Amino acid sequence: MTSLPRALTAGLCAVALATVIATPSPSPSAKPTVTAATAQRAGPRPKIRHGYVDARFGQLHYAISVPDLPRSQQQRPLILLHQTPNSSAEFGPLISEMARNRVTIALDSPGYGGSDAPLSQPRIEDYAEAIADALRALGYSANNPVDVFGNHTGAFVATALANQHPAMVRRLALAGVFVVPDAELQQYVTRLKHPASSAEVFQIFCTHMPRAEKNYTQQKVPDDEWGTMRAESLLSGRLLRSREYGHTAAFDYAARVNVELPRVRQPTLLMALDDKIGEATIRSASLFRNAKLLDLPNITAGDGVDGLFMTHTNEVAQVLRDFFDRPWVAQRPKA
Repeated sequence: MTSLPRALTAGLCAVALATVIATPSPSPSAKPTVTAATAQRAGPRPKIRHGYVDARFGQLHYAISVPDLPRSQQQRPLILLHQTPNSSAEFGPLISEMARNRVTIALDSPGYGGSDAPLSQPRIEDYAEAIADALRALGYSANNPVDVFGNHTGAFVATALANQHPAMVRRLALAGVFVVPDAELQQYVTRLKHPASSAEVFQIFCTHMPRAEKNYTQQKVPDDEWGTMRAESLLSGRLLRSREYGHTAAFDYAARVNVELPRVRQPTLLMALDDKIGEATIRSASLFRNAKLLDLPNITAGDGVDGLFMTHTNEVAQVLRDFFDRPWVAQRPKA
């Protein structure tokens, strides 16, 4: 992604954001005035713009897409949280597709994409607090809550955000919820290596590149989109050695899921996609108190997990709309 200078990008978003956040969202039970299908027939997807807000680790980058609809006809704003070591670029066209009938904002977690990096190892809870900082800066709060979709590391950040700021989050959709047996988790922890230098980061990147290219080609991910996503995965908030902070935080949180996930009270959709940890998402269902599991074997990422939102944009968008925009029937708490 080629970003405009920070001061300019912030200005570009100011007018749109002022109209987006000024009026409280309609009641969750209100019937949508404009459906996604109607919006799609009306014209092309809204444009994606970029901006920055201040958060606890420095500036945090976001991509935003705003529907060309009256505020009264829009659904609840949606926040997208990515996996490690990607950035908001991994959501690609899903951002503007979801923005047909709601404000959609994809955030770069601290240390990834265009967001400044923490100087020491954070926990998932720290990432969640930085996201909360950004949401408050964008005008969201307990009086103007959001829906959240988190993928992999982003799924853990989403649950922490929901637990730490329950009034700010209305509903959660999660994919790639990393719930694995202790022995398997320890294998991941043992294999994780923090690069000691920028040169080592590039060596790792280049080693993985042939396999990544093969997978994207097999998935038929558009060349520009996967290229942008991979390039952004190298940025690491201008501190390349922080590249694995996200995985370290995720593995720490994974050791605590038996405590953390049952605390989530918001209506939650668990999306078991056909990726490397789809089975882990299925396994996680027993830990949530108010969640619905949706097995989606036809939404596949092949040998990877990166290009899925670019090749199955419409399918994922429809699943999310069906969950976020329809009345929720409370699920029975697990015994």
